[in-house]
Amino acid sequence: MKQLRGEALVARGIASFNAGRLREALADFRAATRLGVDREDARYFSAHAHLSLGEIPAALAAFADLIRAHPGYLPAYLDLAGLLHQQGRLLDAAKTLRAALKREPDHAQARRRLAEIKTGGGAAAKS
Repeated sequence: MKQLRGEALVARGIASFNAGRLREALADFRAATRLGVDREDARYFSAHAHLSLGEIPAALAAFADLIRAHPGYLPAYLDLAGLLHQQGRLLDAAKTLRAALKREPDHAQARRRLAEIKTGGGAAAKS
C-alpha cells in the first residue's frame, strides 16, 4: 500500500513539475521518499525543480545525491557537470564527466564536454 501511495506521489510530483508548480512537486517527491519510494526520475525532477527555483546549492546536492543513489543514471552526471561548469568549478565538472565516462566510456556528449573543459572552450550547455 505504501509503495502504491509513493508511486502516486511521484506521478503527481512529475505532473506538478510539468505544470510549473515546483514547490508542490518537491513536497510530493519528499513524501514519496519518506514512504520508501526511491526513483531516479523523481530525484532528477527534484534536482531540476531546485535549479528552476534558483536554489543552486540544493540542486547541486540533489544531483550528487542522485548519482550516489543511482550511479548508472548518466543524465545526472551531465547536468551536474553543466551546473558545476556554470559555477566556474571546472575541476569538479571534469571529475564528474570522468566518472560518467567510467560508467559509459563511449558516451559522446560526456566526451565532448570534457574536451571543451580541457581546452577552455564551449559553453556550459545543459543536456
